Amino acid sequence: MELDYAELDLASGNAAAALERSGAILQALPPDGLPEIQRATKFVRAFALEAAGDLDDAILALDELTSEPP
Repeated sequence: MELDYAELDLASGNAAAALERSGAILQALPPDGLPEIQRATKFVRAFALEAAGDLDDAILALDELTSEPP
């Protein structure tokens, strides 16, 4: 549910809220648990970084995602 809210925050232009929610989700997830949720949350976080103007960190986040197996 929180991931849905993070996506809505991002879609509505509230990058700061999307970053906050996605960070909280990633901290709450177990390191090796729920890989689909973890991957989707990392994508939201990367796009929120881009929307916030933090292009370097957004590129690094996307690069990390593309280097992981699907």
